[in-house]
Amino acid sequence: MRLRELTLSLGLLVLSCSAFGQRVDLKDDRVAMTELAGPWRFHTGDDPGWANPDFDDSGWSLLRTDKDWSQQGYAGYGGAAWYRIEIELPPNAGTQALYIPLLWASCQVFANGQLIGQNGGLPPDPKWVMTRRREFAIPASLIASGRLLLAIRVWSPPLYADAIPSGLLVNPRIGDAQAIARWRELEGREVYWANSASVIELFANSIGALASLGMFLLRRKEREYLWFGLFLMDWSAYHVLLLTWAFQPVAVYTYLLLRSLAIVLGYLLSLEFFATLLRQPRSWPYVVGAASVILAACGYVFNVFQPTQTGESALSYGLAISNVCLAALIFRAWRQGSRDAAILLFPEAWVVAETLVQRITAIPHFAHQPWARAFVHYINYGFNSPFPYYIPSLRGDVTNLVVLFVLILRYARSRRDEERLQSELEAARTVQNVLIPTNFL
Repeated sequence: MRLRELTLSLGLLVLSCSAFGQRVDLKDDRVAMTELAGPWRFHTGDDPGWANPDFDDSGWSLLRTDKDWSQQGYAGYGGAAWYRIEIELPPNAGTQALYIPLLWASCQVFANGQLIGQNGGLPPDPKWVMTRRREFAIPASLIASGRLLLAIRVWSPPLYADAIPSGLLVNPRIGDAQAIARWRELEGREVYWANSASVIELFANSIGALASLGMFLLRRKEREYLWFGLFLMDWSAYHVLLLTWAFQPVAVYTYLLLRSLAIVLGYLLSLEFFATLLRQPRSWPYVVGAASVILAACGYVFNVFQPTQTGESALSYGLAISNVCLAALIFRAWRQGSRDAAILLFPEAWVVAETLVQRITAIPHFAHQPWARAFVHYINYGFNSPFPYYIPSLRGDVTNLVVLFVLILRYARSRRDEERLQSELEAARTVQNVLIPTNFL
């Protein structure tokens, strides 16, 4: 009897423990993080006193932080501006952190009047820095009272007021420091997935560059291997820039200049490579193509410091002219009987057709046509499986694969010709030894 009672008691104890283990408390077990959708108090201008938690901002405008200020009544404004919001924290909130997913502007973050972090430089020493996934730790001493006043001082270059989004662009988040760190890590994985095509392009171009430069070391007289290797190295550097832009804070002016340099150098190396590969003289297609790229680059560099819509267009049209000139150079080599040029015509025709249609869709008369919008979507979005991959990247990869195929064929032909010549020399040497012996009895 006692054994039965003991067994029953143990069973009830196990069931009660199981019941307690299945209990979920939404209040205590929730993720301690919230999105600061606002609205936030907003004011243009600059005054250090606006960081003070006791400052009366009731007369300020109310703005959302998931849209730039140009879409909320401040179009064309550039310079300094402030965002403020008051937060009531729960008792024993613990260590807190502020998370800002995207910043196209330089900023300073204040918590209860104390500076807790900065991105870039602000007047009087402005430095335009763009960053993603920025986390700001909030000292425990500032949240002991349960009241937290966040003030964000933002500076966006006035020259770019009409060219880029300004201010806060994605709602910040605040919460437990560990939860914020975990959220930041998860968003980092999402950014990595979105840029996985650039990672693949970087490795593919680097391997191709090493292979081409290796062939050049074996055949130093055939400089097409050198130019193609340098071309792929340049585009590898371009993808390093893109990945840096995605994952690290970057000085925007430096990034824009390096980006334009990489693009221009890539086009010039491409012209030099095809002229060398197809044994073409540096005549009008080469000269016009190179000149259009250089002039477009000069206009773009000027546009970096004095932005207008014509600057970016100058680079686009200059590269389009260069593509047409490159196609003319390949076409002329094909007319002269080059087998390599015949293979290269297909990818280059794709490049020219895509570039010309892209220029046509930029004309206001055609921009709103259904076919033009479908083409822009085709160019900008591509496809998302197994990862985001864009059509210009696909076209570039196909072109590089065709060029590598041509180079391997040329290397094989050169090697075969060398072996045939070597065998002919050996045969001639044998005949010579028979006809004119070197040793006489």
